[in-house]
Amino acid sequence: MTPWNKGKKLSEEHKRKVGLKSIGRIPPNKGTAIKIEKICLTCSKHFVVGSGGKNRKYCCLECRPSPMKGTKMSKETKLKISINRTGKGTKEKNGAWKGGITSENRLARVAFRRTMQKLVFDRDNYTCQICGQRGGKLQVDHIQPWSDNKELRFDINNCRTLCMACHYKITFGRELPEDATTWGHNLLRKAG
Repeated sequence: MTPWNKGKKLSEEHKRKVGLKSIGRIPPNKGTAIKIEKICLTCSKHFVVGSGGKNRKYCCLECRPSPMKGTKMSKETKLKISINRTGKGTKEKNGAWKGGITSENRLARVAFRRTMQKLVFDRDNYTCQICGQRGGKLQVDHIQPWSDNKELRFDINNCRTLCMACHYKITFGRELPEDATTWGHNLLRKAG
């Protein structure tokens, strides 16, 4: 209840009118209910229309047909729609599309995560090799850097498990910021 009628007893008639107004069966500031029963043209269900929807023909959005249904289209328009639905031609129109070229480095990193990361974690028993923390946010560190040694990237003996803080300290030579939630190619910080 709202503050203006708090503690007041409402008559059954008043409660009924308030209830009908709240679901749209009585127009605002009118004392009589307007009920119009209709039959949905699609599913043939009976439904009640309030004063604002006298012209409704369908009981819900699912029953209402598409506004484009029955529209005549030229052969050129049909061909364009067909090309876009099959996926041919859509990527070339996107401004970020570079012709399907993914960098070799990115492909190698994805392949490493899919094949080697779990092997390194299993070998090190999901424990940081510097501070001894078990579990948490673990990362794989390459002892000989990834960028300098392509031939050692997938060598399991060149990898070790480190917690996020130790990996950051080894890589950048300073402590991980306290508001960092993760780091890698992008340092993410807590919203604040």
